[in-house]
Amino acid sequence: MRTWLMRIWLLRSALVAALLAAWPACAATLVDGGDDAEGDDAVEEKGVAENGGADGGGDPIAALEAERVREVMHAVELLRQNDDYAGAVAMYRKGLALRPKDVELLEQFTNLGDWLAARCVAKKVDAGLVTGFLDDYEAWLGDNNAYPSRFWWLRAILLRRDGKTAEADKLVEQALAHKAEDAAYHWAVALYLVGNDFNEEAIQEYEHGLPHADGDWQRGNYTLGLAVAYMNLERYEQGVEFYEKTFELLGPPAPNNTLNYIYNEAAGACQSLGRYYELRGEHQKTIEANERALKFQPAELDDVMRPGFAGTQHAIGEAYLKLNEPEKALEHFQRAIDMLPEAPGFLSTLGDAYAALDDDAKAREAYDKCVSLYRDWITKRPTSSSPYNGLAWHYATHDENLDEALELSKKSLELAPDTPEYLDTLAEIYFRMGKHAEAIEWIKKALALDPKPKHYVYYEQQLAKFEKAKAGG
Repeated sequence: MRTWLMRIWLLRSALVAALLAAWPACAATLVDGGDDAEGDDAVEEKGVAENGGADGGGDPIAALEAERVREVMHAVELLRQNDDYAGAVAMYRKGLALRPKDVELLEQFTNLGDWLAARCVAKKVDAGLVTGFLDDYEAWLGDNNAYPSRFWWLRAILLRRDGKTAEADKLVEQALAHKAEDAAYHWAVALYLVGNDFNEEAIQEYEHGLPHADGDWQRGNYTLGLAVAYMNLERYEQGVEFYEKTFELLGPPAPNNTLNYIYNEAAGACQSLGRYYELRGEHQKTIEANERALKFQPAELDDVMRPGFAGTQHAIGEAYLKLNEPEKALEHFQRAIDMLPEAPGFLSTLGDAYAALDDDAKAREAYDKCVSLYRDWITKRPTSSSPYNGLAWHYATHDENLDEALELSKKSLELAPDTPEYLDTLAEIYFRMGKHAEAIEWIKKALALDPKPKHYVYYEQQLAKFEKAKAGG
């Protein structure tokens, strides 16, 4: 399987992570665009001054307390890296005996507590332990708990897992009723939920707050959040619809517009929808989904956005090729190559389009350039697994140099073991060699390793193809 398309759209998770890192401040930004009359710097300076300066200024007790808080935070991180969330909770609870005077350190410690609470619920740590931690943490926060309903959601999730649906529903009602018409509040809580992968719960918060949003900016932030949540759930059609609503509210792409990065991920959502249809053989819907992405393309593409929109053009071309319309495929492949002339995978399918038009000379020219680019890539970056897999896939799907393809595929897996896409390539090579038992063995490994439903469908199709061949079908 080619992997270059799988890595084209990376911004959605990065966007959520960036917003989540500063989520308590985001609510104010949602209301007024971030132009605080007093200013964040002024507020922070005031807070530090009131507390005697960073780490308590010249107060040795405050300085010692700050150092202990840092040690606790470091220990929690080490325990988390070892997947010991129970240990991380125990360590953090020790830190609740402390309260640093440094405003920035206090915020870091609090953000860590918020994150740890959510992770423990997501990781299904012992419910009694998590509930006790939430009790202690909420008591420690006291009046500083600006968004208490985020914890009511976590408790509702725990209760629902324990079969206590009625109690869980009451907490959800309480969460939605709290500051019921405060759009900024509910947006911030929803962001906390979606950022910690509680997407169904986030959707409930977003849908509750959206009718109370004031103006296109707030509504656009809400529809963006809904788009992200639905895409995380791989509910692509709904995700794309909410990206399109965001586009309508926030305006079209423009040069140097920071919204372009949102539109870049919106285009990625359309391509994911197209991939969903592609794997199910619905090629016309694949084209329509990818064409929806093009409305998000700005007039000028930077280096971050160019690969994604090139991938969109290429996906449309592949669908046309499968519909036996090589002239249209050629048009879109060429647009993709104009954006990314050094993408060897694009040249491979360009050659396929020429071959379908019986232009063998141009097909061979495209294939040769594809191979040359992969070889140059391997020479320049011999420890990169992707070109080995890419060239192996090209050879396999064109029934060329299968012995070399086998060695290239094995090299890609040596560099990146247990990569499902690479295992699929290896399985395809064995299939082309007539070694059907080996093909079945390796595609089953890919199936076991890749949890994504959209890829799982493809691997199941591969397995069926190999089993049919083995049976002599």
